[in-house]
Amino acid sequence: MKVKRRRFVMMNWMLFMIILPLFIAVVAPFFIILKIALRPEALATSRDHEFIIKPFDQSTQRPSAWEIHKGYIQENILNLNGQTLSSISWDFDSQDSFLYWNHPYKQNLMNFDKIILDIATNTHHLVIGFTDIHDHNVVADVTIKPGHEHQSISIPLNKFDLTKIDVENVKNIFILITEPAKGTLLLEKIVLKYRSLTLANFKDVLSTAFFGRYFINSVFISIIVMLGNIIFSMMAGFAFAARSFPLRRTFFLATVMMIMIPMQVLMIPTFILVQNLGWLNTYKALTIPFLLSPMNIFIMKEYISKIPRDYAEAALVDGASYFTIFFKIILPMCKPAIAVVGINTFVTCWNSFLYPFILTNTAQMRTLPVGLALYIGLFDLDWSHLMAASSLSALPVLVVFFCFQNQIIEGMLYGRIRHI
Repeated sequence: MKVKRRRFVMMNWMLFMIILPLFIAVVAPFFIILKIALRPEALATSRDHEFIIKPFDQSTQRPSAWEIHKGYIQENILNLNGQTLSSISWDFDSQDSFLYWNHPYKQNLMNFDKIILDIATNTHHLVIGFTDIHDHNVVADVTIKPGHEHQSISIPLNKFDLTKIDVENVKNIFILITEPAKGTLLLEKIVLKYRSLTLANFKDVLSTAFFGRYFINSVFISIIVMLGNIIFSMMAGFAFAARSFPLRRTFFLATVMMIMIPMQVLMIPTFILVQNLGWLNTYKALTIPFLLSPMNIFIMKEYISKIPRDYAEAALVDGASYFTIFFKIILPMCKPAIAVVGINTFVTCWNSFLYPFILTNTAQMRTLPVGLALYIGLFDLDWSHLMAASSLSALPVLVVFFCFQNQIIEGMLYGRIRHI
């Protein structure tokens, strides 16, 4: 008994050592995808996690928009250490005069943590703010130590009352100066520091590009195909394993031979058949041709063949019909095989791209793999949003696996446990 128990423990450890690398190989890429998905938009292409605004546009050789109310302004473009800077001098005519700088800034403020001003000026304070697409403003007062030396002033974004604007749709950033009457300002750059993590990408994905529709289509189609394969594969497997009928071996051999036929070979006949039936761009085209799989029939037949016939024979003696035997005896004993067939079918259908791509032609009927392929072109390889969409598409597969993991392991160990 101890020898058998030791052998059983050794087999479990061997199985664990085999599964562990496979589990890491599957989970590790998912965590990498999730890490990129949680990073702010454009962070991968930024330097030191920064979004930098220059007061002088070198590409167009035009300065940013400086305006003055009731006074005079002079702007000079300087080169300092190889950098192009904007030097501003002003002279107010009255006490209600002000200097205003405006720069386009179409960003989501939820992606940022703080602002850094790199300036040199003789003013004691200034006002910096944001304007959203609805022309709502939010500002913060910035205290400055006057002088001719450059200084970096850090302003946390929580200093702004961001509830007053649409933080996801900001269009401008501006600076407002009201004193002194005569002054100078040398503005080198404005730096906005990205946050380390954000959920904004997931929100953007769920609210754009029909992603919700793609997700619902994939869930519905995968569940229907999974249930159909479980039911019909079990029935066919039970017939091949427990019933005797003419040409049983021939039909089973034909089923096994169909496993060797690549799906690409059946692509054109399937398309022609679906087109003639008028099912193109419908749920029928995406579910009915895939409700039965030769591989699943083979798995169920082999599993049911290992169940002792004594159960069925005893039920037959007691007057039970084959339907009663199937639903009351065979079905409950096939839970591990059902789990294997169910998760394999769900994952295969969930990741299917070829058939949903050729059998649908509108966004309302596309599935997630097709939607993700089009999503790449739609957003010009925006990796943060693409990885957010990919991680959302992987979640249902992980949920299905964790729900059926006990049955899958039981199915893998079923033959060994009986042997021991």
